Parts: sequence; C-alpha cells; structure tokens
Amino acid sequence: MRVKIYLIGIGLGNPKHITAEAIDTLRLCDLIIIGEKKETKSELANLKKEITLAQIDNEKTKISSFLFPERQVNEPFYKDAVLDWHSDIANLWTDIILKFFNKNSKNETTIGIPVWGDPSLYDSTLRIGEKVKKKIENSSLQMISGISSPHVLTSSFGIPFNEIAEPVMITTGRKLREDGWPKEVGTIYVMLDGDCSFANLDEPNLYIWWGAYLGLDRETLLEGKLEEIKNNIIELRQKLRNKFGWIMDIYKIQQIRDKEI
Repeated sequence: MRVKIYLIGIGLGNPKHITAEAIDTLRLCDLIIIGEKKETKSELANLKKEITLAQIDNEKTKISSFLFPERQVNEPFYKDAVLDWHSDIANLWTDIILKFFNKNSKNETTIGIPVWGDPSLYDSTLRIGEKVKKKIENSSLQMISGISSPHVLTSSFGIPFNEIAEPVMITTGRKLREDGWPKEVGTIYVMLDGDCSFANLDEPNLYIWWGAYLGLDRETLLEGKLEEIKNNIIELRQKLRNKFGWIMDIYKIQQIRDKEI
C-alpha cells in the first residue's frame, strides 16, 4: 500500500490562474477531496469543484466531498482550538482515503486536495496533511504551489509588492487587533480579517489597498487614505457579504510620508 497526497494550489477562483503543474497533478489523481462549509458558502465549494472538474480529462478520477467540522472559536486558547480542528479534519481525510484505497485495491493511490491560493500561505491544509501522513503508513505529501492573494492584490492595483530594500509583513486580522501596528515595518498585508481590524489603527498617514473576490468577475477594489475610506470599506464589505453569502478579501496597508499622499 502506498498513498501519494498532493496539496494543489488552484489560485483564487479564476480558472486562468491555475498553473500547468496544478492541472497535470489533478489529472494524475485517483481521488480528489473537496471540503464544504456551511450552506451560505456552498457557492465557494461549487466554484472549487467547477475549477477542479474542468481540468479532469479522464474517467478514473473520482471526487469526494466532506463537511468541515465546526471550530470552537470561543475557546480561551485560540491555538489549541485550531489544533483540535486540524485533528478533526485529518481524521475525516484519513477515513476517506482508507475507504477509497480498500475499495479499489490498488497498490498505489494518488490523492489530490485543491487549496485556494497557495497551500503554504495562511492555510491549514499543509499542517492537516502532515497529520494524515503520520496516520497512513507508506504515504507521502507534496505541495503544488498556486497564485496567492497578496500577489493578485498587487497585480490588480498595479503596485509593487514591496518598497525598495524595505521589509513587509503578512499577518492576520486577529494579530493586528491584538498587537497593533508592527514595529519596524512600513508595509503589511492582512488576511483572514472578518472584523475589519484596520478600523482600529490610529497610526498617521496610512494608505490602504483593499480587494475582494480577486480574480473573479465580481472583483471589487478600493484604495485611499485609511482614515478617509475605512468606513466605506466596512459598509461595502458587509453589502457584498450579504449579497453573495460569503466574501474572500485581503488588504495592503502602508505608511506613507506626507509628500507621497
């Protein structure tokens, strides 16, 4: 028994963003596992299925779906809650893979797990995959890179990812709320921010580039001085979420000197 597990970055929803390497890997798979969340995010799961199925050119590849378990977000220890959630998902993946392997009686099975963006950037899939690898003997884990949201954001706005010889930080909304503006960094990218944490920043001369549904037909972009447009972003974000039932967004904030604004 040998199981090859591929974590495959598929970009942000635009079929043109999926790489040739990702397409080739998807076509090698015997089984592709796709997770689904609540009903309000069913469109997101369907989009992932559509992008994946559009690349399959054979009848051997099967699709298996599972429902993500609820994460206990109210637990006092955030990291412990996340690790428990990872373990629950790893158990689901393991059960699906072993059942498929036993049913098909092949010496080698190739498993593909499509991942939004790039599997290495603020995504739990790689850590979950490592847990599955430990549970299944003679298994391997490989990551196929995809186009990430920070890069699509800067491309959409036509701006550089970083300033000359200056560092950047990629962080989350939760960390921005807890820690405030990071020291010795003039540019940050913020992901996984459902609470619009930028609204709490009081540093002077901040400029924001905000994007939602990057790469899709409904892509929405706003930019400007943070203090002037933060309320506009909050209101627009809520309208979009209400309209579509889900939202994926990211933003870049940069400290800019007075003469540059």
